[in-house]
Amino acid sequence: MIWLALALGLIALWFWRRSNQLRASTGLPWRTVVYHDTARRELTKALFSARYQLTGKPDYVLADGKALIPVEVKPQRQATSPRQGDILQLAAYCLLLEEATGVAPRYGLLRYAQHTFQVDWTDQLYQALLETLDAMRDELELNDVERSHEQPWRCRACGFGDRCTDALEYD
Repeated sequence: MIWLALALGLIALWFWRRSNQLRASTGLPWRTVVYHDTARRELTKALFSARYQLTGKPDYVLADGKALIPVEVKPQRQATSPRQGDILQLAAYCLLLEEATGVAPRYGLLRYAQHTFQVDWTDQLYQALLETLDAMRDELELNDVERSHEQPWRCRACGFGDRCTDALEYD
């Protein structure tokens, strides 16, 4: 009987260590997950700001005491520094959480395949986000917008491909 108890104890210890290793491999802090949008079959309510006419759903929101931390996961990204578009997407989630709760996140997290980046929610990032949102809204009013890239795969994935006169050729 003692051997069975010892064996079960060792198995439990192995599972505990393995779960800690897996959690550490995510690159994310050990915090309570208060929201997630990773189960694609579930419909979860998006965050919305009437003031900024902005809506979005971060992949995760972690609780750090009373503060909330938005997390955006890009599992296929192999970059060693965060992309500007990803930073602005995370900034939008910081803004949406601030609007929803009245408490500004101190930072958000971007998780790429091999790296996790902490992006501080600063006044400068807030201004950059507002400027980007204004520029996007200005372009929505234009009849003709020039393509902003040289990547055929983006044209292939674009929802306007059938109407675009500036699309790149792809196989």
